[in-house]
Amino acid sequence: MQHSLYDVLGIMESASTEEVRRAYKQKALATHPDKLNQDASDSEKRNAEARFHQIQEAFEILSEPKQRRLYNYSLRYLPTRPLPRPPLARACSSEQTRKEIMEHQAKLAQTRVEWQQKVQRRSEERLKLTRARNIERLAREASLKWDDAALLGDEDGGEHFEQGKTAGVQENLYECLVNSCVDDLRARTKHHSSRTARSENA
Repeated sequence: MQHSLYDVLGIMESASTEEVRRAYKQKALATHPDKLNQDASDSEKRNAEARFHQIQEAFEILSEPKQRRLYNYSLRYLPTRPLPRPPLARACSSEQTRKEIMEHQAKLAQTRVEWQQKVQRRSEERLKLTRARNIERLAREASLKWDDAALLGDEDGGEHFEQGKTAGVQENLYECLVNSCVDDLRARTKHHSSRTARSENA
């Protein structure tokens, strides 16, 4: 039977942060190694220490929202193994128990890292998609402005823009090209307006 951190504290997965805190206090008081009798055997001491360590680990993870989300994800989508149970009197030694606990903690840490990497990749993909859409929008706007320039008699502008679109340049260079075209169009339009005004005045 597999035991989760929720089982360690004796709570449901839907438990609130306050319920996690209350359960931890109750379990910690009940299982603290200092409560053992002075004549307790080494085996009983090892059992108490391992159990108390599990309770502390469960509280540290389940009381922190981000770590709890990652842990819940690992429960649902990743293969799990039982948490190391306190060794019986005739069972594994203290060293073996520590090894099992460390292995479990390492797996939890790896799960957190993998989840964070997955979130980071999704964020980068969304950013890349947003950039591509912005570049496409700028290209459309610049294309319309070059069409306007052609109507004003500046036919070379549209031809140069089409050459830029098909040149296969990188996204960042293409964006710079679009911005440069827009700035150049503004200057040409201003010059054309000034020339027209001078002709009318003459």
